Amino acid sequence: ANHLALILESRVANSLTVFVLENCGQIDDESFAAILRALSRHSRLKGLGLGSNLFSRNSYIELATLLRGSFPSLYHLYLGNSTIDDEGINEMAMALTENSTLTELVLSHNRSITLRGYQSLSTLLENPSCSLQMLNLQGSNVDDEAISAVANALSNNQSLKY
Repeated sequence: ANHLALILESRVANSLTVFVLENCGQIDDESFAAILRALSRHSRLKGLGLGSNLFSRNSYIELATLLRGSFPSLYHLYLGNSTIDDEGINEMAMALTENSTLTELVLSHNRSITLRGYQSLSTLLENPSCSLQMLNLQGSNVDDEAISAVANALSNNQSLKY
């Protein structure tokens, strides 16, 4: 993973528009952070696929930190079938209140998200600065309380279309 980060850093900045790193198993925090920092140099990056990986909570916090401003053109983030949990969702939701470019977020098949995580997502969806137009929660651990929280947020949301 560190070798990949070095390759990404050596590529001409702005050359990547889509980067997919899926089904790679467990990537340690330091390596993941190096990859994200290298990707942040690619200001034209529009799509980032990180699904089906075993990232730690700290890796999701690092990603959320970078979403606050290091990816100025990123509009699609795929985190399907990953290990994101409530704390990771909370960090992502807070970061996305400061991000005006991300319009598509895929969180499908994430069984570690509980009511607390859905409440964080609901807070994001209620925020007038929310830019999400598509949110995919297919196959996730959504119970009646979570559905109610998201449904209430959607009644006030102006951006979500899908």
